Amino acid sequence: MDRETRRLLLDQLDEKLRRNCRYIGRDVEKLENVTRVTGPSPSGFDNVIVWSRLNSENADAEIDRHIEWFAAKQHTFTWIVYHHDRPEDLKERLFARGFTLESSDEVVIARSEIIRNDSPPDDIQIRKVTDPQDLADVLQVQDKVWGTGYHDFLSRWLGQMMRDHPEESCIVTAYSDEQPVGSAWSVNWSDRPFAPLFAGCVLPEWRGRGIYRAMVAARAEAAAARGIPWCLVDAGAESLPILLRSGFQTLTSRASLSKGFE
Repeated sequence: MDRETRRLLLDQLDEKLRRNCRYIGRDVEKLENVTRVTGPSPSGFDNVIVWSRLNSENADAEIDRHIEWFAAKQHTFTWIVYHHDRPEDLKERLFARGFTLESSDEVVIARSEIIRNDSPPDDIQIRKVTDPQDLADVLQVQDKVWGTGYHDFLSRWLGQMMRDHPEESCIVTAYSDEQPVGSAWSVNWSDRPFAPLFAGCVLPEWRGRGIYRAMVAARAEAAAARGIPWCLVDAGAESLPILLRSGFQTLTSRASLSKGFE
């Protein structure tokens, strides 16, 4: 990817997915220097600074302003910092105010229509979830892989996504003999250039068989069908090499830092 293309894609990422984000079931405020998301729970999953435009002169005051705002609500919140965000020491300023690192990811993208069309193994079926009752299987996999701390948040978010945005939702579950062994989802807004792919995970004993790749391919096909040119993933260490083999390229990196209040 050449420098000009990367710059254009980063500008679109900032404008379409961050500054003008859509967070289902949460309030989005486009303030002067940040986009602030507030949800119904006090969890850092629900409360996020998803975009910021700061400099060395205003960064400290802006950070303190949002700490005070979320502290008044007693809501833990997450500040997402991308590699190209300014000032360059934004993460260090957040650490100095008591934020802790939750995750670091590589942001990778690929053209929806050229992502490798991996089929699942012969004994695995990839099914799109169309009935909210089937979310139990999706959550069962997520709970086993990540623990139950995400369960209530995901149940509410995915249920509302299916109910209010059925055409935009693509939730898939991988089955072996009716046993759920993998799950993942994406949101396909046709007015956005990127389809974010979320939470693809496979039970440990079923990994290394191509199930994750098949779920990526199923969601890429859904994005391409809605005319969305790019798929985007915030990739951790385990998924990154798989995605690179499937045709993805690194666009940037990001870190999620959180701060709670006792």
